Amino acid sequence: MNGWQIFPLALGLGLGNHAQGWDWLNEHAFGHHPMLTSAFIDGLLENFGGGGECLCRYMESGQVRAMCIVAPKNKFLWSSFLPAQSQIGATLIPDAAMISSLLPSLPWQVMQLDLLCNDPGLGEVLTYAESHRRNHAFTMTISLLGTFEQYWETRSKHLQSNLRRYEKRLLADGVVKRYVRLTAPDEMAAAVARYARLEGCGWKGTEGSALASSASQIKFYVDTMIRFATFDQASVHELWFDDELAASRLVVTRGDTNVMLKTTYAEKFAPYAPGRLLLRTVIEEKFTKGPTGNIEFCTDAPRDLLDWATSQRWVQHASFYRSAMACHVISGVRVLRNRRAWLRYGAKKDSRLTAETFSHPDCWPADVQKFMNRSDKTYIESSTSWYRILVDTVYAGDTQIFFYTLRRSDRVVAVLPLRAAKAVLGWHLHSLSDAHATVYEPVFEPGLKSVELAFLITAIQRDFHGSASFKLARMDPHSSACQTLLDSFKIIGCLPFEHSGLDESCQTTLSNVELLPSDGNAQGGKMNDQDDDDVPHMSSKESLCRIQNDITVHDSGSLQGMAKMVYESICAYSGERDRSFRRT
Repeated sequence: MNGWQIFPLALGLGLGNHAQGWDWLNEHAFGHHPMLTSAFIDGLLENFGGGGECLCRYMESGQVRAMCIVAPKNKFLWSSFLPAQSQIGATLIPDAAMISSLLPSLPWQVMQLDLLCNDPGLGEVLTYAESHRRNHAFTMTISLLGTFEQYWETRSKHLQSNLRRYEKRLLADGVVKRYVRLTAPDEMAAAVARYARLEGCGWKGTEGSALASSASQIKFYVDTMIRFATFDQASVHELWFDDELAASRLVVTRGDTNVMLKTTYAEKFAPYAPGRLLLRTVIEEKFTKGPTGNIEFCTDAPRDLLDWATSQRWVQHASFYRSAMACHVISGVRVLRNRRAWLRYGAKKDSRLTAETFSHPDCWPADVQKFMNRSDKTYIESSTSWYRILVDTVYAGDTQIFFYTLRRSDRVVAVLPLRAAKAVLGWHLHSLSDAHATVYEPVFEPGLKSVELAFLITAIQRDFHGSASFKLARMDPHSSACQTLLDSFKIIGCLPFEHSGLDESCQTTLSNVELLPSDGNAQGGKMNDQDDDDVPHMSSKESLCRIQNDITVHDSGSLQGMAKMVYESICAYSGERDRSFRRT
């Protein structure tokens, strides 16, 4: 039988006779990821399963092609089986085309299916056109290609000097450090117990989230480490200062993938940064194992940990709806609920976050200019030179140009360029761009959280009291900036709509960029001596054919905004627009 089949999973028995097919699929289509093995999934089901989990299996010509584990949250909503101990959803769907028939295979009353924690490098869930995505965690990878020396030389000077300082501090204080690596199955239980005691003495123990907070957690990690260690695929790494355990890491491995499962350190030794010293030792050891592979952290990486990464990406949730009507009704209810929650809790000022605005790039402080001149930007249209020329030519004399800037603890994390226009019933805020721009891309720090950007959007709404809408044209729907913006609007209780259209444009090197002079006519040639190093170069005459999104957001707190929300929803549902239109 071809297509999806649904199998209830017995409580406490894991995958049962489906384990072999699950591992075959993981090995052949997902690189044998350790967190997607039956050994890991069985441990989750046995210790944290609630009894309502179902295995969805897609068959084609007698062969297993896809699997996932889902469970009902209520009568109308099902979602991935995802205990807190896993950072990747139990979803093995290698082809996005298989998703369209998944929701119809569930009971008829299920209106929404959430496939949670999808890594873009594993499967194609996030590429499905009808998915409604939202960011969850900004994770990172360390590639083990090359040598450790080559890797370490590419780390920031700040990170390298910090590690040298910690080592010198240990020597100056006469502290003797000792590194221990444990791999035998009979060593795992004691090592996990030591880890649990160490973690319980820190902040996680205080807030009740430490490994030792429940017997089921202890059992899960002990059983999992023993299962992997039986096949020489688990290791516990410990760093001792004199006779005291200072830091510990639990690692599981399958194939070329190493997963940092858990990490903790003794807070009394914080001046020596034992967790960082141990991390460097573990990474160096992994490089000696072979010239290939990677280390996956499977966590929401903080800024200081990202300094160790060779690549980073967003892990995202994806939602699917049985019909357009179900999508609009559920989204409308969620908007009202989010707005009420934001006004009650979220909108309260976070002392770490501050917002400010500038009218021209020449007014930017040095740290804002440095932030805008970062080398990791993709588009010319987000460069300092582009915005300077745009303001001086296309919008010369316009007093409603704003570069909204967000700081976190005095560190610049976002710049959102906008142009305001007064309407009859309020202000309309537009992306700062023009017809010659191929894309509009605000500049965000990698890993910027949507709830942080929501603080900036709330500040903008206060400045333009009564603003009814935002119109952010020509955004790349696949960019992290676009998704972060969409999530931020939803958090504060606004309803974003996406108008998608095909854009065929040619992006060139700076010597071929056309600019708008003050008379409105295109002018070829170089950037009038503005060929600055802060402008990222695209490959010469690189033709791009891509989908672009115009995002319209209406404020559910105003009557005009509510009226437009209703109108847009009706248009989206009835299909009256002549181009692709969907609610996000």
